[in-house]
Amino acid sequence: MKFRNFGQASLAILATLAATIGVSACKQNYSTGYFYVTGVKTATTSGEIGAFKVNSTDGALFQVPGQPFSSDGSNPIRVIADQTGRYIFVLNHGVKSTSGSGNITYTGNGIAVFSVGGDGAVSFQQGYSASGTGDIRILEYEGSYVYVLDEYAPAVLPGTQTIANASPTKSAAFPCYDSADKVYRPVGAVTAFQVNSNTGIFTLLQNAQLNGITYFPVGCFPVDMHIAGNVLYTMDAGSSSNGDIETVFPYLVSAGTGQLTLTTNGPISVPGAVAINTISGDTAGNYVFMLDGSTNEIYAYEPGNNGSLTAINGSPFKNDPNVADPDALMVSSGSSQRFLYVANAQSSGSLTSSNGEISFFTIDPTTKTLAEDAGSPFGTGSGPITILMDPTNQFIYTVDHVGGTITGRLYNPNTGVLTDLHVVSTLKTVDLPTWGVIDSHTD
Repeated sequence: MKFRNFGQASLAILATLAATIGVSACKQNYSTGYFYVTGVKTATTSGEIGAFKVNSTDGALFQVPGQPFSSDGSNPIRVIADQTGRYIFVLNHGVKSTSGSGNITYTGNGIAVFSVGGDGAVSFQQGYSASGTGDIRILEYEGSYVYVLDEYAPAVLPGTQTIANASPTKSAAFPCYDSADKVYRPVGAVTAFQVNSNTGIFTLLQNAQLNGITYFPVGCFPVDMHIAGNVLYTMDAGSSSNGDIETVFPYLVSAGTGQLTLTTNGPISVPGAVAINTISGDTAGNYVFMLDGSTNEIYAYEPGNNGSLTAINGSPFKNDPNVADPDALMVSSGSSQRFLYVANAQSSGSLTSSNGEISFFTIDPTTKTLAEDAGSPFGTGSGPITILMDPTNQFIYTVDHVGGTITGRLYNPNTGVLTDLHVVSTLKTVDLPTWGVIDSHTD
């Protein structure tokens, strides 16, 4: 909202209010949304949620009164917002405990639902548990449904009625060999919930294809998940014991029921990949990109029918040679181009900065190949863990795990170039931040 929509009398009232409360009315009263960041308080496992108002004029961030808020659990690792802007959902990883047999359990874990107040403050409503367990837990939102990816599905030890996630021997229920703990693990699992947009209440969905079990199995040791174009993709590190090393597992997503349906196109191998840690793309489902942190490469695919993926000519593409440890990516649509941004945890080569870097690529509209921009990479905070854009497509932010900061940049939709905000570009947030989301809800 701009001041040109107001008359002189309105401006005078705003000026009076600003003087009364001691803040800038322009920056405090007109926001593009609320920015929420999960993190862990230093030297503890206590989860926190940082909350900030995003100014629509200059991208400045202002603390929401009362923040940080408790995440109602331990070690939160993801936060997402529902499409109405009324709720945010926080995934608490919990505190891990491993038994002598290699079985893993957690305390303080689960999905916490928070309502968003008119001033951006959040209030805990209720908590839910996913069906699986494991070190990898990912939360995604699609329409009216929440999907949680867990490293291990619940499985019954052969010859017993005991549910576990470790077995000394390989079986159909435990096909994935864990070389670190020298045990066999179950495949990964996706748990699906329907979300009531009025109350935030979750309803667990049963797997209609597999006799109503409460999860949807994927491959061995999943590391990330992406939903777009009515397809849910999981990236699986895999296991030689299961023959699924570095593969993508696709499910078709029903917009009406939230059900996931196996396709005949999976699993999809990623030739040459060593250690892919991220799978993402655009929301329309035109592109799927994967980051290989070991080779510093970007794998690019074009989605097709029934969850298929076709490698784009030239894939994999080299990331900038002066960066390392790519951790997150984002696709944006400019006025005439699409751009790919990769958040890299480290600088290397000729760069001397100890902070992270954002490498930037133009996506050819015809061939869909990637070309790094001459001005890339752009500097950002230390150890960026995620990269995102505000709802008005004016500003790009990284959440910086090592620095404990949010770093903002001004986005040029014509060229894709990022420049410093006209205000302070880096803001301290919760300790050890792990993820971020911008809720389009405004007051």
